[in-house]
Amino acid sequence: MKKMGKKYLAVIISLLVVAGIWAAGRAPVDLETAVVKKGTVRATVTEKGRIVTEEYVNIYAEIPGNIKKVLVKEGQHVLQGALLAEIDSREIDAQIARLQGELTAAKGAEISSPAGSAGLLQQQELALEEAKAALKQTRVNYERIKNLYDSGAVTYVELEQAEADLESKQKSVGRTEAALDSVQQQIKGNKMQYLGQKQSMNAQLSHLRDQKEKARIEAEASGVVLMKNVEAGDFVNQGSPLFKMGDTQTFKVETYINTRDIANIKKGSFASVVFKVPGKDVEVQGIVINVAPAAEEMPSALGISEYRVKVTILMEKVPSGLVVIPGMEVDVRMTVQEAKNKLFIPKEAVFTDKGKDQVWVVRKGSAVPVEVETGIEGDESTEILAGLSKKEIIILDPHDEKLKEGIRIK
Repeated sequence: MKKMGKKYLAVIISLLVVAGIWAAGRAPVDLETAVVKKGTVRATVTEKGRIVTEEYVNIYAEIPGNIKKVLVKEGQHVLQGALLAEIDSREIDAQIARLQGELTAAKGAEISSPAGSAGLLQQQELALEEAKAALKQTRVNYERIKNLYDSGAVTYVELEQAEADLESKQKSVGRTEAALDSVQQQIKGNKMQYLGQKQSMNAQLSHLRDQKEKARIEAEASGVVLMKNVEAGDFVNQGSPLFKMGDTQTFKVETYINTRDIANIKKGSFASVVFKVPGKDVEVQGIVINVAPAAEEMPSALGISEYRVKVTILMEKVPSGLVVIPGMEVDVRMTVQEAKNKLFIPKEAVFTDKGKDQVWVVRKGSAVPVEVETGIEGDESTEILAGLSKKEIIILDPHDEKLKEGIRIK
């Protein structure tokens, strides 16, 4: 009897162990799940882009010299006429002062010269009057001697002497007239000389003042300093580029999209431009304004040849304080596929078995593999065209070792 009791006890214990193992196998498993939702599935592509602008102005040095000071920095907004930099003009100032002194001296000489010229002119005019008066008297005397000679009252020698005196007085008048004309021409020449000197010095002064004005580098129009090429103390030649000015509202972004992603990118499509700012990313919305009509062959990051299409984006509004300059690299994110009001699940929940897309679904508390038809694979979710219903519970990790068909799910 004792042996029979022991046998029954062993059987009971064995049955309990088996029952425990079976019960353990039927215990609910704790797996991460998600719910089938309805909404928008979006697939985007992110590419590198560069800031470009077609509306900018290069400002060049118009005179050579050392940069005395620079008053602006890159990214600063300035108004038309604002002083950007100044070239040292001390040498020009010295030349202006010297010419002004010479001009003053020339004007003084011009004023003092007429006094002496007027005295000489008056002297020559008086001499001419005296010479003409003597000629007149000599002519009267000659006519008297000639009449006397005709009447036989005087000799031929006396007539010849009267003729010689008349000729001498005529020559004297001629010499005096020539001397007067010489004085007059000298006075006229002096006036022209002074006038020429003043005109020359005034022209030089005008040029130097213009050069002094060019030493001030001013903004030709209101805008942003996109590029600054000089610092205080630098020497610049005439024609050296100093600044590049532009309008941030005309900034565009150029990027190249792979031909496999270009189908749904069109003029008017939206894009996000991301600036990599230390500590945070700044995102600016933009709109596609041009898609190139042909692709270009170019190497990928891995050196593989591929075809890409240039896309140009106009940024809508650049935040104040954000420094944007041509050539800056940015990230461009664009939507290449989108499905609205569609069923979707997290993309990691989909797996492939024997060439078919499947999802583990919790039905009546147990895990069941369900074949599904998928649509767009978005950045984070996958569109479900068939096989699932809204609000169904699916298992996120199809490769979990605990996952088997029929197991209970908590």
